[in-house]
Amino acid sequence: MLLNIHHRTTKKTHFSWLLLGLFLFMSRMMAGQEQISGVINNYSKVIGVGDCPGSILVQDPSVFFVGQRVLLIGMQGGNMLSDNTSDFGTVLSQDLTAGLYDWSEIESINGQEITLAHAISAGYDFNAAVQLVGIPTYEEAIVVEKLIPQAWNGQTGGVVALEVSGTLSLEADIDATGRGFRGGTAVLVNSNCTFLTNISDYSFESGNWRGAAKGEGIIPFVVDKENGRGPQANGGGGGNDHNSGGGGGGNTSSGGKGGENREPSTFGCDGKFPGLGGRDLDAFTLRWFMGGGGGAGHSNNTEEKSDGGNGGGIILIKCDELVFAGGTIQADGINGSEGGGDGGGGGGGGGTIILEVGSISGEAMVYARGGKGGDANNFKADRCLGPGGGGGGGQVYSTVAITPQLNGGGAGLSMDSDACPEGPNGATAGTNGSFLALGIKAPNEKGTPAVQLFSSDTLICPGNSFALFAGIEGGEVGSFNYQWSADSGNGWMVLQDGPIYSGSQSLQLQVSSQLQEVNYQLTVSDLCGTEVMSEVIQVSVDPAGAMPTAAFTYQVDELMVNINNTTIGADTYEWEVREWPEFNSSESEPSITFPGAGTYELILTAYSNCGVDSSSQIITLGGAPVALFSGELVGNSCVPVTIQWTDASKGQFDTYQWYFPGGTPAESSEPNPEVTYYKAGVYDVRLTVSGPLGESTLTQTEIVKVFALPQPSFSYQVSDLTVSFFTTTDTLAQHSWTFGDGNSSLELKPVHTFAEAGAYDVTLNVLKGGCAQSVTQTVLVFPSALEGNDLPVEIGWYPNPTRGYLQLKGGDPGLYPLELYLFSGNGQLIRRMSLHQASGIDIGTYPNGIYWILIDSALGKGSWKILKQ
Repeated sequence: MLLNIHHRTTKKTHFSWLLLGLFLFMSRMMAGQEQISGVINNYSKVIGVGDCPGSILVQDPSVFFVGQRVLLIGMQGGNMLSDNTSDFGTVLSQDLTAGLYDWSEIESINGQEITLAHAISAGYDFNAAVQLVGIPTYEEAIVVEKLIPQAWNGQTGGVVALEVSGTLSLEADIDATGRGFRGGTAVLVNSNCTFLTNISDYSFESGNWRGAAKGEGIIPFVVDKENGRGPQANGGGGGNDHNSGGGGGGNTSSGGKGGENREPSTFGCDGKFPGLGGRDLDAFTLRWFMGGGGGAGHSNNTEEKSDGGNGGGIILIKCDELVFAGGTIQADGINGSEGGGDGGGGGGGGGTIILEVGSISGEAMVYARGGKGGDANNFKADRCLGPGGGGGGGQVYSTVAITPQLNGGGAGLSMDSDACPEGPNGATAGTNGSFLALGIKAPNEKGTPAVQLFSSDTLICPGNSFALFAGIEGGEVGSFNYQWSADSGNGWMVLQDGPIYSGSQSLQLQVSSQLQEVNYQLTVSDLCGTEVMSEVIQVSVDPAGAMPTAAFTYQVDELMVNINNTTIGADTYEWEVREWPEFNSSESEPSITFPGAGTYELILTAYSNCGVDSSSQIITLGGAPVALFSGELVGNSCVPVTIQWTDASKGQFDTYQWYFPGGTPAESSEPNPEVTYYKAGVYDVRLTVSGPLGESTLTQTEIVKVFALPQPSFSYQVSDLTVSFFTTTDTLAQHSWTFGDGNSSLELKPVHTFAEAGAYDVTLNVLKGGCAQSVTQTVLVFPSALEGNDLPVEIGWYPNPTRGYLQLKGGDPGLYPLELYLFSGNGQLIRRMSLHQASGIDIGTYPNGIYWILIDSALGKGSWKILKQ
């Protein structure tokens, strides 16, 4: 009975659900709700840009139609660092093209060329992975079964996008989990490592046993660097030999690092360099990225290879109201594969979700989580294999506040080992993703270019040259064609470059000459045939116009100058004096009184409607030059004599010419030269000054008197203590004698008696013409009792008589130093020398006869008579 009752109840229940479903279906149909599920988007690779603004070339245009809403998005593109360093995989921000997008609709389709209704953002790399995604639009829509994107295949897919003008209800999931960048595929290799192997490089070529495959990311793979532990931008790195785990993929957050393989035996082959986690891309706000693929774990044992998990794709929803009615929105990364006897794969990074909605009702269940790192199963062996790192959380943009789940995936575990406890062996979880309250950026308005004229209607003079200027608004100058046309009364004519026109196909038209009224217009066209005309510019010719010719003459009356203006064709004037800035006049023929004598440049500028001309003349005011000068002696008048000459000339002049016979320099063009005379004599000086009013010369004869220095000399005769002196100098000069004993004389030939015998320094000073010079001789005064001394010690000279050499004998150290004088027998000084110790003197070169030696020391004086035989 119970069974029958239950059976009947079940039938009724099924019938009730059937009625409810039918009711809901009819309600939706009546409300215009469209049921959607599966893959609703279409995709094509973009292979380049077209000729027209906003146009692109696609690989398969057949899947699109005119008026369709589309998303242009760069999936991959740019550069990263790829040297063998820890910076491997760092994105070069200035080169990044991935993540750019444009929301638009199709304006036209012509073969493979699709023209969009909006301008395309700058920066796409159409040599990389750029795709065009067709977006369905609905008034009302309901997700009745799982809605998914085409899986990313390296060129297209990975994006699910839709636009609903009204309400979008989620009774089933919108799911892009694992539809993003692909995880690294593990390849079974024969490991050649030993316990000494240390595989630490960041990249290897594909198939190399040293490193497993990297996970895919926003930067295309670098040739021969597809494997190894370095991250592929936001793609995780592959584990290096031996059996280390792969790194997790990333998005705006980074993936976790893989775990190490730690062999417990001493000679085991470790894997100390697991895959590094994918780089975070949080510096690139308002770009949309798929989650990076996890790196593969290193595999060399079983066919159960440990692939990296795929990253999450991109979900884009644009609607007025979003209703959560049991469905979710997911763009999670997939878990890394378990390493069955090998390293585990890294988890995929979470994808990107964009919700541009007016409101949300129901419990918003939005997920962009990173995949868990793959475990490493040791199968109870004495192993400690490396698990995979967790994938980083994704990114969510929403115009309405929500709390999405953006957790990073957990690290895998090394498990079921008889050698080590269960644990991550250094593997780390992915970091959490990010949420921003933003929506889709506004489309770029393409617009129609507008011509902006910088020239206006103008009046020119006959035959004058001129230029017309224009600019472009709403486009790049180089994207258009330009053509100037002219109408001189016989209809519009397309201009060509030649003798009269240049720049006829540019924004600047040059016209070399025009004699009648002409209208001008610029036509701007793009490569797609769109033409825009400028306004008309009218250039008229002044029939009475002419270029002025400036000219004038003048008469000078002392400091006044009267002008005679002979200019032709001018109506206004401007007078200036270059050396007198304060002066200016606009009179036709001014009378100008200058401030003083001098040379001035008078400038006339003449103006007319058709141009400007100027003329200038040099005017000199003041008297003719008169040469005058004076000289001042620098020092005395004895050679050498220096004289400073000073100009005192008057009148107007600008050059000097001096002549100095006997002087150095002999000529000069300086105003106040200094001249030196090195020879005695009487000299003339001549100065000539010249200028625009003539020249003047002044010669002063015998103005320079230079005296020579006298050359004094004397002789003497000694008689006992009396000495007679005789000068050999000019007897007209003034003589002054000093005798060395305190006495002096002004006589020409004095006779002086000394008080006692000895050697005396006698000086004769001769003065002539203000020039003086002296001479000194040592004179020996020797009476018959000259020989002898007052020294306290016994000294003498031997041998005496001598044939030449005399040696000083005896003496005391206190005797030195001493001065020695050698005189001839008649008292003439022959030699004078200083002795610092007992030594001798050689007189062998002197004639035989009588000589006198005198010495003078601190102990006293002495004299000796010497006979040379």
